[in-house]
Amino acid sequence: MSHITLLGKEEAPERAEPVLKEIEAKNGDVPISFRVLAANPRLLKAQWSHHQAVMKPTDKVPRKMKEAIALTVSVHNRSRYSIETHSKALREVVGASKEEVEKIMDGTVTEEPLGPVLDFVRTVTVDATDVTRDQVAGLRKLGFNEAELLEIVAVAAHLNGFNRLLDALGVETGP
Repeated sequence: MSHITLLGKEEAPERAEPVLKEIEAKNGDVPISFRVLAANPRLLKAQWSHHQAVMKPTDKVPRKMKEAIALTVSVHNRSRYSIETHSKALREVVGASKEEVEKIMDGTVTEEPLGPVLDFVRTVTVDATDVTRDQVAGLRKLGFNEAELLEIVAVAAHLNGFNRLLDALGVETGP
């Protein structure tokens, strides 16, 4: 049960309304993860802006990879809300099979480039100071440039922070 009120557009402060409307227009609804922020319009706006920038797909780091990164981070953080939402996004939005999602959750993806990316992301999540030059060199050999490496780390960092925010506030999936 959430430790904080999940506000809808009607209950949220007036300054949150434009951001909530934008989120709803883009997603069809306002996910719980953003409703929890509606009580603080400044943080809602900042988190939404950051989320859009970080999760926007690129050629080398497409939506499926970003969702797989999000799920990997969430599994390691035991974030029930994010595990459920990113598993669902992988299946329903990007068309991953149940088996693909299970492999991501189990940490058994070996196919390149996703397997090495997810191994790297696990290191970033568990202890970022354990990232090795060899890991980074391996990703470079797979064709990732500096901007793309930064993007991979940014997705992992974003989800690590978002997991902690949602979990500390007791946010769970539901209506």
